[in-house]
Amino acid sequence: MCSLNHFLNAFRPMEMGLEERITKSAKLRKVRRSQFILRFGEVASDLYFVQQGSFFSYVREGDDLRVSGYKAEGEAVIEYGKLVQKLKSEEEIICFQDSIVSTLSLDDIQDILSKYSDFEFYLHRGWGTPSIKLDENPKILTRSYIFNYAKNSFSALRKYFYLPIRN
Repeated sequence: MCSLNHFLNAFRPMEMGLEERITKSAKLRKVRRSQFILRFGEVASDLYFVQQGSFFSYVREGDDLRVSGYKAEGEAVIEYGKLVQKLKSEEEIICFQDSIVSTLSLDDIQDILSKYSDFEFYLHRGWGTPSIKLDENPKILTRSYIFNYAKNSFSALRKYFYLPIRN
């Protein structure tokens, strides 16, 4: 299981006070398989870091849903900029397998930033990039893409994920 502090320290070692403040503020949360952490049109209230498990994000294309991204253990979910700007979500994020996440609320983030301006660097590095994007316009998510990306991330994929193979 990858910790939030380990993830952030990988960008640049944090000062001790900042690391302790993040540990104090971050809340562990269990997310059950098939549970949504964000739905279309909702405004995110927390940043998520996946300590164990995985998530998929979906976007709407007309009447269809398309998988747009994937996050696994050791990755951040929900972009910092969208949280701060309180933008309505254009995607849904669903738990793919039972997961454990660390969450930071916007209030906690603002409180940490008031004391540690350096935290902005970690926010942009950790949550500043969008999810892994799939092909420009796939009609179906391919097993080969997922296995190539996630083969070392988790083994439960084989147990839960059954889609036709498309070459």
